[in-house]
Amino acid sequence: MNSYPNHLQEVLVVDDEPLGRRLIRQHVAALGCTVRECATGEEALASALARPPDVALVDVQLPGINGFEVCRQLTADLRTADTPVIVVTARAGIEDLEAGFEAGATDYIRKPFNPRELVARVRTALELKRRGDALRGWKERLTRDLALAGALQRTIFSQRPYLHERLRIHPATESSIEVGGDFFDVVTLADGRIALYVGDVAGHGV
Repeated sequence: MNSYPNHLQEVLVVDDEPLGRRLIRQHVAALGCTVRECATGEEALASALARPPDVALVDVQLPGINGFEVCRQLTADLRTADTPVIVVTARAGIEDLEAGFEAGATDYIRKPFNPRELVARVRTALELKRRGDALRGWKERLTRDLALAGALQRTIFSQRPYLHERLRIHPATESSIEVGGDFFDVVTLADGRIALYVGDVAGHGV
């Protein structure tokens, strides 16, 4: 059973040259995803933050805010921090590649690009995003289930104090996470003595 989110993935293409955007769109659209285009860094940031894409292809040479800064701001914002960013650059120097990765890029493509390489890298980034979304969804469901189990567990423990002529015990429980396995109780023995027991089971495995 496929646990990936069931939605049409979207790629944001950022390039100030219409021809460059058109070439990328033609190849990326063959993957079955939709393509959104922007010509400037400012436009790209506004578009991505308003509706985060699944993958962003960002050219380095942009008017105004350059591609490195776009990448840096996208990866720093919680709304787009999980969006893989592929920087597209005509520069071949290692310093430029380092700058892209330091800005938060997950991959890079050199211009002029090979169409098969472009498709392969975008496909990998889309798969990375799908898997990340599936994992985050699973964690969210697990957190909700643990919170519900913890709330149920807290209703089982009585909060009424144990009152005795020589002793008064006020119970309180607080799980280290949403739910725990430890238990305790206070009982009066037949000879009048009071027994307090604690079962420490959480964190020790089955």
